[in-house]
Amino acid sequence: QGAVGLAVGLLAAAHVASARGLSVSPLAWGAFATAAALYGVAFVGVRRGPPSAAILLSTLALGLALATPPLALSIVDRALFWAGLAMLATTAGLRDNLSVLRVHAACYALAAAFGGSLFAQVAAAFSARRPEPDAAATLTAFAAASAYLMLSARPSTSAGRVSRLVLAGIALAGAGGLAVAGIAKMVGSPASLAAAGTCVLSAAALGLSLTRSSERFRELSHFVYPVLALAGAKLLLVDLRAGGAATLFLAFGAYGLALILAPRVLAARAEEPTPR
Repeated sequence: QGAVGLAVGLLAAAHVASARGLSVSPLAWGAFATAAALYGVAFVGVRRGPPSAAILLSTLALGLALATPPLALSIVDRALFWAGLAMLATTAGLRDNLSVLRVHAACYALAAAFGGSLFAQVAAAFSARRPEPDAAATLTAFAAASAYLMLSARPSTSAGRVSRLVLAGIALAGAGGLAVAGIAKMVGSPASLAAAGTCVLSAAALGLSLTRSSERFRELSHFVYPVLALAGAKLLLVDLRAGGAATLFLAFGAYGLALILAPRVLAARAEEPTPR
């Protein structure tokens, strides 16, 4: 109860200070220190006390670490902060074999993607607008990919597998956005950008279908049909509006090829023996 009261009090004080235009930096640093202390106590609780107490304390720490940065940090700084916490939680979760920290890693990566600029840049990339990824978006995608690769090398519980899927989704979205941003430096028209986005999604679906026979990366094949559905929706909502005859021919050709080949590759790979 004392930990809950302290956490709520710090957040309330920070919100009041922010609303009145006062500096929230001291309160923010106090909240960060409290979150670190709660994590420390939770780790001890995992070994010496009931698991429910450890989960409660670590959840309070997660809430403080998620709620405080928007009050004290810029968009870029908060994204970098959360991306760093995602890597830290991943490393600690693997070292101590704590599933709860793997879940927290996914939560921090989601916060970095939504609270920073990653998802905004991805949305721009796949809506025929010129994306301008910054360091925060790039590092968020890199952190999510690194955390996923680290977690995929170890067996995990169902919660851990969900965390891996979340991290993989963030990393794939970031990679797609960065790919379109790279192509955008060579092409300028909205029609070309729209076709480039569809080609990237189609290539991603084909590449993800190849992971079906991989023991370590098999779960990535779950993204094949969502990516195909996203590419189809993009064709209807973006390409038909922004595209020209040549770019539409390219986009529909790439999507049609992926729509035919990706399910066949999935089926063929599913029948192959899984390499050890």
